Amino acid sequence: MQYNKNEAKEWAREAYQGLDTTILPSFTPDTLELDEAGIRHDMRMLLPQGFFAVTLVSGGEAGTTPEEDRRWVEWCVDEAGDRLGVTMNVRYYTLDENIAMARHAQDAGCHSIMISYPTNFHPRSEDRIYEFTKAICDAIDIGVILFPSVKNDFAPPYRVSARTLARLAEIDNVIAMKIGVLEWIWIDECFRLFGDSILISY
Repeated sequence: MQYNKNEAKEWAREAYQGLDTTILPSFTPDTLELDEAGIRHDMRMLLPQGFFAVTLVSGGEAGTTPEEDRRWVEWCVDEAGDRLGVTMNVRYYTLDENIAMARHAQDAGCHSIMISYPTNFHPRSEDRIYEFTKAICDAIDIGVILFPSVKNDFAPPYRVSARTLARLAEIDNVIAMKIGVLEWIWIDECFRLFGDSILISY
């Protein structure tokens, strides 16, 4: 751990300088298994490019199983060493699966996770969104990046309100938010309500 949980926001303001990137896993062409050599090669190619961190696209978005994701994050962290921060995207079908993967990412050496919401998550209130997200945050000590997105199949207005995100921004290890909704009034409200508390960016 590079920081204590109650220092996460301060740490992020120092560490998050420049550009983050994303990476998808590589698969062998014959058996479609994870290609460890290819994944390690891809990570090594990222290191001299000047990024401060890389986010791993995982689960349903990458066509990987949780077991494959556990191996993949371990290989990526191993190759990155202390030269590149690694963020694990957690977007699994149950809360327990998300917590388990968040804990594995922490144990593997990731410096943060990003919380997306699974396609089967249909909250009937914003309190449910808050509780689901907070449960993952509470289970780990590393930083958390929020990712409200138009991909979320939530009830109208099809996004998490800025007010709920402001509540989440108060959690010690919530450090940033990736903008996934192109509604300018909503974006402006996010910056006004909690832009001084956490980092907000694309």
